Amino acid sequence: NAALAQASRQGRPPPPALRSLFIMATVALLNQLLVGYDSLVPPTSPLITNASACSAAGAPTVVMADFQLLSMHSVNERERSYTIDGYLVLQWSDPRLEFGNLSCRDAIALPSYANTDTKLWEPGVQCMETLHESVGGSSGATHIAGESLVISRNGTVLWSRRARYKLLCDTFNFGRMPFDEQFCIATLRSFPYNEELVQLEWPDCASNPVACGGSGQLQPYHSGEWIVTIVDQRTVTEADGHRVARVCIMLERHSNLLSLSITIVILLVIAAYCGFFIPVSAAPARVAIGFLSFLMVLNQLFWAMGQMPPLLDPSENYRVWMIDFLWGSMFFNWLTLIEYGLVHFGLECERRLAAGANAPPAGEHDAALVAQDKVGSRYQHVKLLWMRCATRFVDLDNVCRWVYPPAYFIFCCVMYGVVDVYESGSCRWYTHDGTRTRG
Repeated sequence: NAALAQASRQGRPPPPALRSLFIMATVALLNQLLVGYDSLVPPTSPLITNASACSAAGAPTVVMADFQLLSMHSVNERERSYTIDGYLVLQWSDPRLEFGNLSCRDAIALPSYANTDTKLWEPGVQCMETLHESVGGSSGATHIAGESLVISRNGTVLWSRRARYKLLCDTFNFGRMPFDEQFCIATLRSFPYNEELVQLEWPDCASNPVACGGSGQLQPYHSGEWIVTIVDQRTVTEADGHRVARVCIMLERHSNLLSLSITIVILLVIAAYCGFFIPVSAAPARVAIGFLSFLMVLNQLFWAMGQMPPLLDPSENYRVWMIDFLWGSMFFNWLTLIEYGLVHFGLECERRLAAGANAPPAGEHDAALVAQDKVGSRYQHVKLLWMRCATRFVDLDNVCRWVYPPAYFIFCCVMYGVVDVYESGSCRWYTHDGTRTRG
C-alpha cells in the first residue's frame, strides 16, 4: 500500500509486479470473505438474517439502479426504437462482504465479477424494453468492454458496466409532427426476485449528485434532430409482485429536414400560383407548372409518410399535422390545374358561340327539320345556355390572382393555429394492477 501510494504521488504507474501483487492480495481477501457464500441467496434474505419464516420475513434488498446516459442515437421511427449508450450502475449492501479490519483500505476494487473464485450475488437487473443489448461483463455476442466492481468496508457493492441498449418505444405518437414530443418508457427489473426479496430504487439526484453524473440534476442531451430529456423517474409494483424502476424519456424534435420540407411545399404552392400570370394560350407552360408542382408536393407527402410506421386510418381519429398540411397544399396545387381546364373550356365556348353567330341563316328546309325535332330543339337550347354561362370561366385567372393568395395564407394560419389540437404523446405508467395511466 505504501509503494502504491508513493507511485501515485509521483504520478507514475506502479510496476507490473506490484500491480500483480496488489490484485492477488485483493482477490485473496475477497475469497476469504466468500467462504460459505451462497450467490443464490439475496443479502437480506431470511436465510441470512435468521428472521423467523412465520413472523418477520426479513427486509428486502434495496438496489439503487441508475443508467448514466452518455448518448442517444439511431432513433428509428418506423421500428419505434432508439439506441442509448452509457453505464448501468447498481449499488446494494451485502453484510456478508463486510471486511472490517481485514484490510487497511476502505474499499477493494476489481475489474470484473469474473475475478472471484466464487460467484457473487447479483440482482439480475435487465431492461424490459430491450430489443438488443451489449453489456460489460457478459459473454458472446452481447459482450462489450467496460466493467468495474467496488466493495466498501461496510459491505456496500457498487457494480458499474458499460452498456448499449436498443430499446422499443411503443408510445411513439406522430400527431403533431414535426412539432412533436415523443415519450418513451425504459424499465429496469430484477427478473429472478420479486418485491419481497429485491426492491429497485432510483437515486435521488439532489442528495446523491454522483449517481446522476455529478450534475445534481437531470440534464438534457442533444442527439441529432432530437433533444433528449429525462422527465420523470419512479418505482412501481407490477401485478406479478416485482418492484421495477421506470424512467420516462422525452425526445423533442428539432428537425431542419422536416422544416425545409414544409418550406419547399410552400414555395411550390407559390410557383403554382404564378401560373395565373401566364397567358392561357401557352398551354404547355400552364400545364407543366401546375402539374409539376402537384407531383412534387405529392412526393413530399409520400416521403413524410415513409418516415413513420403504418398508422391508423384518419377516420379512427388519428391524424398527423404534417400529413394534413401536405394534403391541403397539394389540393391548392390541384386547383390550379382544374382552374386552367375551366378557363380553357370557357374560351372554347366563346369561340363556338362566335362561330354560331357568324354562321349563315338556316334555310326553310333546315328550319322545318328543327321544328319537327322538339327534343333536339330543347337540347340545343340547354347547350346554348350552358355555353353562355361557361364563358364566365374566362375571367377565373383574374379572380384567382386575388383570391388564391389570401385563401392559402388563411389555410396556413389555421393549420399552424390548430397544432395543439392534434394528439400528443405522454408518459404512460403501469400502475400496481397492471393498467396504463397517463402522466
